Amino acid sequence: MRTDAAGGASGEINGVAHGNVWGVYHHEHDKDKSYAYFRRWIIFFFENVFDNDPTLIDRLTTHEEMSGLLNLVLIALRQLIKDNEFVYVDDIATVAKDYTLNSNNVEKFVRERCEITGSDEDYIICRDLWGIYFSFCKQNGLHCKDDNVFGMELRGLHVTRRRIRIGKGEREYCYVGIMLKQDNTEPHW
Repeated sequence: MRTDAAGGASGEINGVAHGNVWGVYHHEHDKDKSYAYFRRWIIFFFENVFDNDPTLIDRLTTHEEMSGLLNLVLIALRQLIKDNEFVYVDDIATVAKDYTLNSNNVEKFVRERCEITGSDEDYIICRDLWGIYFSFCKQNGLHCKDDNVFGMELRGLHVTRRRIRIGKGEREYCYVGIMLKQDNTEPHW
């Protein structure tokens, strides 16, 4: 797809799909998370996920399937022409939150399973937290980041890493200022 950017810069971009999020390729140094950045986003959530099926493209590009797709597109085009724009109801804060949670699985893990307290009293041994994150990714079909990348992204969430003496044992590398959320599914006796 050809793009034109502010200041006359232009170029080609390729779309990429990551789990439930479709986005355009972006560089890691692109830190713009402003209102203007997210107001340009429309997030589509797909109900179906297809495993690596080498025959899928052949089955979807038959004459009958393409004809059905064309009919759906023409209906949508008619509505688009009538409205003169895409109709999208989510506010910008919701778009930003949905994008972040679905594109950054470390932040998704922290929001769902952890609580950032900022307290020196709350800490988890690094390898233990990464193991819980690894299981979380496996259960949710997410790509698990290496432990060093996991640690760097935690630092971006204001979680520090340092060595702490655990009991009377040896010092362990721990993430400080974070704790696991209590599991509410277990009965309280």
